[in-house]
Amino acid sequence: MRKLITILLVFVGMNAFTQQFHFKQYSLEEGLSRSGVYDILQDRNGFLWVATEGGGLCKFDGKTFQTYTRFNGLASEKIRIIFQDKSGVIWLGTTNGLTYFNGEDFVSLTESDGIANNYIRSIAQDHEGNIWVGSNEGISIIDSDEKGVSHKLKLNFSLPHKKVRSLQTQGNIMWIGTDAGLCKYDDGKITEFNSSNGLSNDIILTLFVDSNNELWVGTENGLNKINNDTIQHWSNENGLINNRVRSIAEDY
Repeated sequence: MRKLITILLVFVGMNAFTQQFHFKQYSLEEGLSRSGVYDILQDRNGFLWVATEGGGLCKFDGKTFQTYTRFNGLASEKIRIIFQDKSGVIWLGTTNGLTYFNGEDFVSLTESDGIANNYIRSIAQDHEGNIWVGSNEGISIIDSDEKGVSHKLKLNFSLPHKKVRSLQTQGNIMWIGTDAGLCKYDDGKITEFNSSNGLSNDIILTLFVDSNNELWVGTENGLNKINNDTIQHWSNENGLINNRVRSIAEDY
């Protein structure tokens, strides 16, 4: 059976599918701390972690929600991204710093600890285990063992724009989505992709690698796929409901 790439836009319509989908809504009445949700992660134990806009972090066990806030150690109740690394540690990107959960406690890192900026937009882990953190003012590299800014890995290149909205690994490659194009970081070398060499738009909102190891790029104006540095792109003229692509996932 052919796999489908599901593109989550500002508005998602179901008219293109003949299959029936049934949704259960979870909001304040069901225990969610805030109805505004930025990100969701299912951890390796099956729990759902929900990043809210101003309501902190919610953990869902299938029946009830447990909420965590600054009183539990979060840097902020406004959470933009949730990421689980290879060791099972959960990382949270907030508007006021980076927070990680080691299974028992929440610990936060801010500019005073050496990260580039407190407004965290993206998190990824490279093939060597380093945690890359994208912010409004560039990238910070966190040593996953020491849980602090790494002194072993230094970035030796400049970005086309400081705001890093998305990070995505692909083998040994780290893809960096900025507000002025996409960067491919491979073995210390940087290659830039933008609207002048094939991308549909320079503002990169999301990145995703599918099961065929192809990179999908959601932008402010269209969807792109990169395979061996060859770019394809789609817009509402090709059937997208909206050209602003905020999130991409693959069903199974």
